[in-house]
Amino acid sequence: MKDDIIYLDNASTSFPKPETVYSETDTFLRKWGVNIGRGENRLEYEAASRVLESRRKIARFFGIKDYRRLVFTCNATLALNLALKGGLKESDHILVGPMQHNSVMRPLHALTETVSTGELRYDGDGLLDLNSLEEQITPQTKMVVINHASNVNGVIQPLRAIGRICREKDLILLVDASQSSGSIPLDVEECNIDLLAFTGHKGLLGPLGVGGLYVGERILLNPIIEGVQALLLN
Repeated sequence: MKDDIIYLDNASTSFPKPETVYSETDTFLRKWGVNIGRGENRLEYEAASRVLESRRKIARFFGIKDYRRLVFTCNATLALNLALKGGLKESDHILVGPMQHNSVMRPLHALTETVSTGELRYDGDGLLDLNSLEEQITPQTKMVVINHASNVNGVIQPLRAIGRICREKDLILLVDASQSSGSIPLDVEECNIDLLAFTGHKGLLGPLGVGGLYVGERILLNPIIEGVQALLLN
């Protein structure tokens, strides 16, 4: 990096990455950069072992008990699309938190002919009004969608309180942790999170083009993409 550049756009992507990210990526591509699950040979076994190790580490990082409930995606946008389009059905009602990213709003807009949404109320600082959350729940409400931290004003939502209400009301809680993962501690069990979408290239300091989705035991998603082996839960 040039000495005259001061990079501050980490809400978009972290840069530069740690040296270990560059070296590990280079080593993987040079030594084990083959397709996983396409055959049976030593290189594929080595590559698969390293991907599995990463999956287990990330699961522990987010307090996920079963690493098989964590799937890798190419980014948080795909993870959110999988959660919304694969987890909602006709006539479902979704409560949406303040200042959501387009990766949430555009998929919901695409579903407007089949599902309905309601915008949750929040205070002047952008914090969710917990009382309004309970007041806005209807018999058709299935899911609450909230971002953990906003890339607009940096507000951090009280996930434990939100998760407690959602679990008491038997609602699915989908959390967009794109801005918080790697920067703010997050445990899916403690916060009663059913679906957690995250990206790897921001606070987690990973390379571009990686992300993931945690799918809780209460959730069964319908596939929106066929033929992509990396999205399987087993």
